[in-house]
Amino acid sequence: MTAVQSLLDRVRLNEKQQLDELCKWLLEHLHDRIGWGVLVQRSKMSNEELHRVFMLHHNMSPMQWISLQREHLVKSMSSNKVISIDSRSHHG
Repeated sequence: MTAVQSLLDRVRLNEKQQLDELCKWLLEHLHDRIGWGVLVQRSKMSNEELHRVFMLHHNMSPMQWISLQREHLVKSMSSNKVISIDSRSHHG
């Protein structure tokens, strides 16, 4: 492995760790309004860097990822509904 490759691997690992921390925070705040300013501030990356890292690791933009996570949350909440059946309503 060359020194350049080793440095690149360390940079990518650091970016991945930053992205993982950001994604964890995002999952805890999906109900909040999240704009680019919040993403840049939380990630400590530039707009371009943040977009590049998301595309590299998730193959989508940060906003697409957030929307997808919100969709998953809604689906999981709707599939976890408890349906109560009142046995008195059945004539049997």
